[in-house]
Order: sequence, then structure tokens, then C-alpha cells
Amino acid sequence: MIVGVDPGTTYAFCAFDLKGNFVSAWSKRDAGKEEVVRALEEVGTPALFSTDKKKIPGGIEKIAARFNTRVWSPHKDLGENEKRELTKKYRFENVHEADAGAGALKALHSVENKLRQVERIAREKGFAKKIEYAKYLVLSGMRLSDVLELLEAEEKPVKKQEKPVQEAQGLPEVFEKRLAEKDERLRELLLTKMELKKRIEKLEHKNRELEQELARKEKKAYAELKRDNEIRKRDRIIRKLKHLLEWRKKKAGEKRKPSKSDLKKMNPKTHIDLDEIVGKYKDKRRVVHED
Repeated sequence: MIVGVDPGTTYAFCAFDLKGNFVSAWSKRDAGKEEVVRALEEVGTPALFSTDKKKIPGGIEKIAARFNTRVWSPHKDLGENEKRELTKKYRFENVHEADAGAGALKALHSVENKLRQVERIAREKGFAKKIEYAKYLVLSGMRLSDVLELLEAEEKPVKKQEKPVQEAQGLPEVFEKRLAEKDERLRELLLTKMELKKRIEKLEHKNRELEQELARKEKKAYAELKRDNEIRKRDRIIRKLKHLLEWRKKKAGEKRKPSKSDLKKMNPKTHIDLDEIVGKYKDKRRVVHED
């Protein structure tokens, strides 16, 4: 199956077989990853996981790791209109299942040409009964040439069990045993190669994510450093302007400081002559007394 997964508070998945037929949709609120894995195991064997997000959510990677299966993601997040168009032929219980279905269908469309090629060549090579298995191996990351070689290696032991053919070839038993061991070893090596390729792809994907995260952090750090430098420059300019303003105020204050004579002119009533006041008072008393 190609399985789209929508992780979150409500976990959901939607599965289609490799011919594009709808298989199952499932969702549950507060579901744990183990519960999701068990539900998937009851439906079938995932050949490819998918998401509707460009950045693969960690929840999907963990589930895919349980099945040792690759995860497909689009070049950019799927928009709401595109998701509605992809899933318009299907009915889902909720938006989570619909999002999972959109991711699965988008992944299916992206690999359908490859799957058709696998089916055509497998039929030509006489592996019509193992077409779905061949598709699974290709989606798992194995090259088609290696898949065909593996299928041939798996077919050989069956043919060698036919006694008339063995007698016609006249191969000693020890040679038959060695050939069987060689074919089995070849099969193991091809499967190991497939597993290693999966791991390499996962590491490369993780490396790309780390590089992107590092680039974002470097950009943020540079922006913060640049901002801090600008702030320090502005602070220095502000301090200089403050010192200049204080100096100018001080100079302006010194120039406009009034003298004593200026104060008298500005406010003559502020100067009081007590002797003159007392003399005038005595003269007035004296005149009154003489009268």
C-alpha cells in the first residue's frame, strides 16, 4: 500500500493499493503510535508512506521506521484547493483522513509511471505473479535491475528441484548445493543493499534538514549581530548628541546670565532703600506735630 499519514492530536491514515484502488481510511483522537502501527498491520503492508507537507513530520518518520519504509513528501505543502481536487471522488469521516488521503494520492501520482514500467518489464521477464512484490521493492528504494536479478535468484532454486532438468544437466550434487548457496547469498546481498539504501536516504534527508536548520540559525544570528551593531552605533550617536546638547545649553546659559544692574533694570521694585523710607516717615510726623 501507499499510506498517507496525518499526525497530530488526531492521528489519521489513508491507504491505497499500488494500482490506485482505495483500501482503507482510519483516524482516532489521542491515538498513540503503537495503536496506529497495529491498525496499519491489520490493513496491509505499507510500501511507501506519504505526507501533504514539504517537511516530513517526525510522527510519520517514526511510524515509517517501524515498517522500515521510505517516506515521500511533496516539493511544497499541498494547498487546500489541490487537496480537495485530489480527494473529490472519495468520502472521508473528517479533514484529517482527507489530508492523509491527499498525501497518499499525490505520492501515488508521482510514482505511477515508475510502477507501470515495473509492471511491463516484470511481465516481459516472466514474473507476472510477482509484479506487486517487484513494485514494493522498487518503492523501497531498490533499482529495477536489482529487483529483476533478485527475482531471478529466487526463481532458480524452484527450477533446480525439477529432477529431469537436473539429470539432463548432469550437475553433481555438490555443484547444485553451491549454486543454491550462491543464489541465496545473492538474494541476501540484494536485500541488504536495499536496506542500506533506505538508511542512506534517511540520513541524507536528515542531513538536508540539519543543513537547512543550520542555515536558518546562521541567518538569524547574522541578523541579530547586525541589529546589535546598529543598536550600538545608534547608542554612540545618541550619547554624542546628548553631550553636545548639554554643552550647548551650558554655553547658552553662561551667555544669558544677567548682572546685578540688569536685575535692577528688569525689576526695579526689587531694590528697597530703608533709610529713605524712615526719613520720609519722620518728616511726615514732624509736620503733623507742628500743626
